[in-house]
Amino acid sequence: MRIRTSVLIAFAALVLGVAAPRSPANNVRAAVTFDVAVTDKEGNTVVGLQKEDFRIFEDNVEQTVTSFRPRREPLAIVILAECTDAYYTTDTIKVADGLVRSLTPKDWVSLVSFDTQQNIVVDFTHDKDALVAELRRLAMPYNHDASMYDALYFVLDRLNRIEGLQEKKAILLLGTGRDITSYKHSYSDVLKKAAASGTTIYTVDLGQSPVMFDFSVHEPGSLTRFNEASNILRDIAQATGGLAFFPQFGGQYDAIAPTVNADLRHQYTLGFNSSSTKTGGKLRRIRVEIGDTDLNFDGKPDRLRARHQEGSYAN
Repeated sequence: MRIRTSVLIAFAALVLGVAAPRSPANNVRAAVTFDVAVTDKEGNTVVGLQKEDFRIFEDNVEQTVTSFRPRREPLAIVILAECTDAYYTTDTIKVADGLVRSLTPKDWVSLVSFDTQQNIVVDFTHDKDALVAELRRLAMPYNHDASMYDALYFVLDRLNRIEGLQEKKAILLLGTGRDITSYKHSYSDVLKKAAASGTTIYTVDLGQSPVMFDFSVHEPGSLTRFNEASNILRDIAQATGGLAFFPQFGGQYDAIAPTVNADLRHQYTLGFNSSSTKTGGKLRRIRVEIGDTDLNFDGKPDRLRARHQEGSYAN
């Protein structure tokens, strides 16, 4: 009796605990879709690109772009505001107010505050006036500490669990980046969650004002903590394809809301079928390159920059 070679291999793999070779028919190619923001060397958003302008790499292996479209869906934005005695200022309201006022009637917005705990102040609504009113009524607690990791993880998880959410998801994080009281989640937890969440995070460092900086650097070891907190905010934004802002003066705060609004309104949605064989929840890193373009017809490459989430996780 002859036994087929493939059956013998499968049987040996079962006995020895070695994975049998997978045939091409059994390889499941995961469909990955993500958003890309494109800016020029001055940081201005770029529109008018086509599918042929983009190249996608996953773990440094080029993938075929299977879908492409400019992003036109309404937004679903969570304003996540640190609310502590030391850092909650009128500049926080200025940035959030400006972004809320720029939204269209079809956009959704929510307000979540946090100190050592997070609180849904206003759930998703189209009512901009109601949200701004609640933003202005936020109390300044006598609490110097903030659990930013727990609050951010809570919001990301909640956005992922909302059924039927087709809008472009984003978070505007207004805080200092300092966290010593989170007990559920760590920096690495949040970064991993954010990197493949499909939610773009924009961070605004509220600890950059000259008054707060002068106060901070007089505490032992505080300058190191100050710089670490700023780097954390930068890392979180970068992992999701967002932007990090470090305003010090009033005019710099004024420019944040228009920049975030323009960035969200002019993105591209790209898709590909992953060729990766990674399994077990490992991050498959995504890189997007843009071919030589000359949108201003000056005879020179535009040197465009693509921002997007860091990757997707294998099942």
